[in-house]
Amino acid sequence: HPKEAAGGDGNRPGRRTANGKVHPNDRKWRRNFRRLKRIIRPDGSLDYSSLSIDDERRMKNFSRQQRRYFRMREKDEATPLTDERYGLLAGTGFSFVHVRGTGRAGSRGSK
Repeated sequence: HPKEAAGGDGNRPGRRTANGKVHPNDRKWRRNFRRLKRIIRPDGSLDYSSLSIDDERRMKNFSRQQRRYFRMREKDEATPLTDERYGLLAGTGFSFVHVRGTGRAGSRGSK
């Protein structure tokens, strides 16, 4: 069973701060996840064409990070990609293996 990041720093999803609020890192992950869901194509690639340049950069970084964490899970290494987060991503059709898409319409050719 893949390991999840060790506790102690409060970075695990669902963890609460001392005052009972959702931890800021979990809130940030969920905000990025909601953005990502809107740009996932049926083939699992990502369509950045509707995003601002800043949001495109944010989503590229977020998706790259989730794929790296997935590879870590596959090696049974500690990772912030918990079972809950994995299930949410997998349920959207997110490809844990990079699928080269066209990105922003007309701004890049395929390589």
